[in-house]
Amino acid sequence: MGRPLEAAPSGSPHWRSPFLAEDNVLLRVVFNDLDYLHKNWDQTIEENSLRVTSTILRRLLVDGVLQRAWKAAGFEREPRITAHSLMPHLRFMEGISQKILLGWAGGARVKGAQLGTMSITGKYLSDEETKAFSAIMDSQEILPLSAFIAAPSIVVNGEVVPRRVVIKYIVNTQGGAHVGAEKRINDAERRQYRRLDEARNSQGGQYPVPFFELLSIGQALVGAEDLTRLREKISQMLRLDPGQSPGTANRE
Repeated sequence: MGRPLEAAPSGSPHWRSPFLAEDNVLLRVVFNDLDYLHKNWDQTIEENSLRVTSTILRRLLVDGVLQRAWKAAGFEREPRITAHSLMPHLRFMEGISQKILLGWAGGARVKGAQLGTMSITGKYLSDEETKAFSAIMDSQEILPLSAFIAAPSIVVNGEVVPRRVVIKYIVNTQGGAHVGAEKRINDAERRQYRRLDEARNSQGGQYPVPFFELLSIGQALVGAEDLTRLREKISQMLRLDPGQSPGTANRE
């Protein structure tokens, strides 16, 4: 284990609890990532923008860095994220023995318009079913971070793909970090990647569904109150200037 950083005496204006040198690095990385999402990310559906964002989301969510920083900053349990949810759609369609051919959780704002949750089935719903479905069309839920990552993001031909896999798909297939890294994924994820290829090619290629979902995931983090608290706490712990840009934090 690393040695604790030296703390100022209790009661001094800059007092803080000692924490490990490894935590110092971890907190800086997470601060810079969250700061980039808040201040520098253009939040567009453009492929080049999402390619950069996907590597940040993989580090924060898939690699578990965000949860580790949350604990290192002294918070309990997990941060909570508010996001649109596919679960009501999945439960409803299961109840009427319908399969979702294409669906996505949604929630992102694109060019000023918010695009909500969507499910497309192969059969028409009855008037009664349509009325019941309309009541749950655009549902949101507040989830602990681990549940948010594991929650359904896209459904293709009845197969559910979680947010975690959508992030990895963009990173591994669109040049976010490891072009061609799909060779190193397991069989289940390889099958899900094929489903995401189908989703990407749907809708004539306009607003490819996996790109749209990655945008939704990133915007959910930007809007999360718990992550704003985390940024503020890290800034205090590392004595960072709140106006600093990512990568310019003073090194101790």
